[in-house]
Amino acid sequence: GEGSFGKIYKALDTENGETVALKVSRRSPGSENEVHILQKFMSSRHCPKLFYSSKDDMYVYISMEILGVPLKTYRYKSKGGKLSMICVSLIAIQCIEALRDLHEAGYLHLDLS
Repeated sequence: GEGSFGKIYKALDTENGETVALKVSRRSPGSENEVHILQKFMSSRHCPKLFYSSKDDMYVYISMEILGVPLKTYRYKSKGGKLSMICVSLIAIQCIEALRDLHEAGYLHLDLS
């Protein structure tokens, strides 16, 4: 996947054979701060576990847990390619809970889409 702050790849951890999400972002204060936020929140059910992070002169690399099935998979399997109102409601509740947890810790999420 690709967002405004980086690309996420499905990758293989060669040390343990597990499939992970590998986020690659241009190095910036925001991308480096993301590692600290993930470390702080990875015990939350709304946050993936951080396995490893690294950086070079241009990029920050974050290896983390893959969280479930992508939403587009649900869309493809659903009737007419649309999610049910119940499914959308459950997803919205989880997003709101995650944002609440971030806000309670003093953080704001700036890339909601």
